[in-house]
Amino acid sequence: VTVTDANGCKASDNVLISVNQLPAVNAGPDISICNGTTASLQAVGAISYQWHSDNTLSDVNISNPIASPLSTHVYYLVGSDANGCSASDSIIVTVIQPFTMLVGQGAEVCRGSQVQLSASGAVTYKWIPANSLDNPLIPNPLASPSISTTYTVIGTDGVCFQDVKQVVVLVHDLPTAEAGDNLMIVSGETVSLNGQGTGSSFNWSPPNGLSCTDCPTPEASPAQTTTYMLTVTNEYGCQRRDSVVIRVGCDNDVVFIPNAFSPNEDGQNDVFYVRSKGLRNVDYLRIYDRWGKLMFESNSLSQGWDGTNNGKPVMPGVYIYHLKATCSNGQMIMMQGNVTVVK
Repeated sequence: VTVTDANGCKASDNVLISVNQLPAVNAGPDISICNGTTASLQAVGAISYQWHSDNTLSDVNISNPIASPLSTHVYYLVGSDANGCSASDSIIVTVIQPFTMLVGQGAEVCRGSQVQLSASGAVTYKWIPANSLDNPLIPNPLASPSISTTYTVIGTDGVCFQDVKQVVVLVHDLPTAEAGDNLMIVSGETVSLNGQGTGSSFNWSPPNGLSCTDCPTPEASPAQTTTYMLTVTNEYGCQRRDSVVIRVGCDNDVVFIPNAFSPNEDGQNDVFYVRSKGLRNVDYLRIYDRWGKLMFESNSLSQGWDGTNNGKPVMPGVYIYHLKATCSNGQMIMMQGNVTVVK
């Protein structure tokens, strides 16, 4: 600076202003603590410290007070150096709170079935006992208990706290089911199935040829070989199944062929018919005289021989029949024998 007086005389002087850098005040990195514990703050970069007045700090005038927050908190700091310069910083102390884990309701299952357990609200999970679980370390394992079991799940937040819950899985026994022994019947015959079991309800399938499907011992008259499945259900909805095979055979006993008839137009036994319950179709019915001459031929059970040949009555005597037919189960039969024409 230069100063001039009234006489024009001058004098000069100068002043030096020193600018000091602000202190590098650092309150420390943000930290996390468990609820109920404390944190030691570690500030640096100054020679004196002043924390914002806070009753959760052990001392607001030191660099390393003990913080005891009940919830997540921001702490503000002002630090000063030897020159009296000051700077500020802050630190967040996150307080991890206890959590509550949720679990699914218990379950009732049938022996041999699976049920999915479930838990939520935690970070890590551990299910006990683990031997009947597909994975005991996930929140929703599949359980396959052989007996009623109480499962305990321990959930943690991975840092501070854990929660323990239990869930009960009741295991119900399966009913017994016995459909009976396999049977062989003649086509058109009826047989009783002998279903037994400890359940409260019975069901047979398929219904074909059965007198009832919801009774233990239905009458069965299948048209062809059939496997019947018996399902027994108990009061818990548990089911067990068993099957029985009814094989439908075909032999000469299912076909009745009379050995005589009297075509005298008296309205009684005038026509020679083949009678059967179990034939699917007739390939042919042929009647021959004793010399082998064909007297009659038909491929229908409903068409019988009236004792004529070419529209004229045949002579009384013994004639020979040949039958070729197919049973309901596809089996072929061939029969031959004698029939006597009586006047």
